[in-house]
Amino acid sequence: MESMNCSLLNSIFNELKGFEVSLDPKNERRHLLFKYFQGLMDAGFNVCSVLSSYFSTEIHLLKMNGSEASENVLKLALLLSDFFIDGHWFEHSKRVLESCVSLIEDEEKISPIFFTFYVKLLHVYNALRDFKNSEQLVGKLRSIIDTQSLTQNQAYDASAACLRISEYSYFRFAINKDARIWCNEAFNLLTNTTPVLTRIDVFRHSMKLSLLWMEKERAKNFIEMAIKEAKQEFKINKKQILPISRAALHPKVVELFVDYGYYLFKDNQIDQSLEFYQKSLKIAEQIFEDVVAKQRVNNLLLANIYIEMADISFNESFANEQLENGLKIVAKIFPENHLELALAKQAKAEIVFRFAKENPDKKVKIQMLKNCESLLLYSLNVLRSEYSGCMNIDLANCYSLLGSIYHKLLHYDKAEQMLSEALNVCLELNGWNSDSFAIHSSNLGDVYKDMMRLEEAEHMYLRSIPIFIQLYGETYEELEYVYRKLIFIYRQLNNKEKVNEFELRLKKREDLLKNV
Repeated sequence: MESMNCSLLNSIFNELKGFEVSLDPKNERRHLLFKYFQGLMDAGFNVCSVLSSYFSTEIHLLKMNGSEASENVLKLALLLSDFFIDGHWFEHSKRVLESCVSLIEDEEKISPIFFTFYVKLLHVYNALRDFKNSEQLVGKLRSIIDTQSLTQNQAYDASAACLRISEYSYFRFAINKDARIWCNEAFNLLTNTTPVLTRIDVFRHSMKLSLLWMEKERAKNFIEMAIKEAKQEFKINKKQILPISRAALHPKVVELFVDYGYYLFKDNQIDQSLEFYQKSLKIAEQIFEDVVAKQRVNNLLLANIYIEMADISFNESFANEQLENGLKIVAKIFPENHLELALAKQAKAEIVFRFAKENPDKKVKIQMLKNCESLLLYSLNVLRSEYSGCMNIDLANCYSLLGSIYHKLLHYDKAEQMLSEALNVCLELNGWNSDSFAIHSSNLGDVYKDMMRLEEAEHMYLRSIPIFIQLYGETYEELEYVYRKLIFIYRQLNNKEKVNEFELRLKKREDLLKNV
């Protein structure tokens, strides 16, 4: 079967123009390719791997022969890599793009199309959490943008480059000034000629950063801008989203609805949030599912939707069902010890931990916590291996969650060890004045408080306070908990002066909230 399919693919590549037409985003039947490709892969034939391998081999032969790639070949590379990105088949897009950038000989005189290859490759590295390659590519792009003044040249999509640089900081560091600076630059560079999908992505990313910085009004504005663009581009009915039009059968619409669901959740519109997640899932199924075959669609985009639905749910049974659906897909796509599987199990542990804390049955709670521990130890082992010394927020969060679980299990020494590791990672990533450093300091303070190591707990709480105030102001919710914990400590230490000081701080915060 594979040799027959390879012959078919050879003939397709010999007819570049015909294949370009099939992949062109303006082609109304492009959405059918997602269904065909997914069906082949679910049946055991990895058509994406065959295509990307064939293409990269052809590029390698061109390079070996000292020949230049034709305009048609480069255009096909862009269309093919975009198609793989949209289908969440990132490894295959990576193969195509890496083969193309290998043709770059002079970065000081880079052409618009090769600049675009770099930008798309950074997008792929970010999606794969390949932070070492992302870091190197970010350095190249920043140098190219600065030295060649590309922000002034509309032939280059500098806005997309700034967006992907910002995404790198967001994925690796979470709350980070660089992420914000480059996102603002991406937004400021938008023009009427900027591709609409770039505009939508910039607005979506700006929304996420705004939520991270707790700027809900800005987040609302950005997500509404993204939806407005999408409604025009994909002809989405304003009053009735489903059934969706053929033009809207695009993974970008799915991603946008997922982000809108996330925004609604953060805005405490829980029912509406779940509604949009379910709509995004239905559209994704329409894009990738073969109705006739009636087999499970093993696509990463669907897996991510299931896991995110579990994350927003307050119904334990529903959340477990969605987790099971998502994990089955991830396990089917990726081999054991793959980073994507480790991150999915880490997400499951975080969700199960949330329900475990609320469970009134002590035996059930302990078993749930031990299940979380098992998932996280697996994830931590994979993360340490895959990231191999490249510090990032995923690693910090894994240490932190393990520490919180050990805290609940009353394994204080292990809790201290894990939370200290999380603190060290955050310190290396974002420094002393970061949100993550303050949160982990406070969490470690909780462990010390329960161990009655009160002076150490006091130290941890005190160093988190100025960071929270600097980042979020004196009404920040976490400050109330920190103040109350310090009042407890000072009462234990019989320090009436400090008790009075933090009781006054608590009252001042309450008064400020009344005036908001």
